[in-house]
Amino acid sequence: MIIALTEEGFTQFAENVDRSIESGKDFLLPVVRPPRGLGEGSKCYVTAGGKVRGFVEYVGVIALEEHQAKFLGKKMPAGWYVVLRGPFEAIANNESVRTFDGFRYCGEF
Repeated sequence: MIIALTEEGFTQFAENVDRSIESGKDFLLPVVRPPRGLGEGSKCYVTAGGKVRGFVEYVGVIALEEHQAKFLGKKMPAGWYVVLRGPFEAIANNESVRTFDGFRYCGEF
C-alpha cells in the first residue's frame, strides 16, 4: 500500500504516528474502501513531494460504526480505517516516484 501525501500532510502523518507510539496504540488511517491482498506485517509506504519517505507496518483494516466512534470519544467519522503501527522507518535513498494525493494499493516494492 502506498500513501501519497503533501509535504504538510507528511508532517502531520509523522506526528500522528509518533503520538500513537507514545500512547501505545495503533494509528488509524481513514480510507474509502478497505484494501485487499495485504497481510499483517506488510509495509505501508509513504510518499511526499514525489519521493518515497519511508514506511510503517500494516496491521489490518476495521470498520468503525457510528456508535463505536462516539464511544472512543474522538471526532472520528464512521467508515473504514487501515490500522498502522509505528515506528516510521525512514528511507534515505529519496527515490523519486510519480504519485497523486491519496493512497494506492500494491504489493511489496
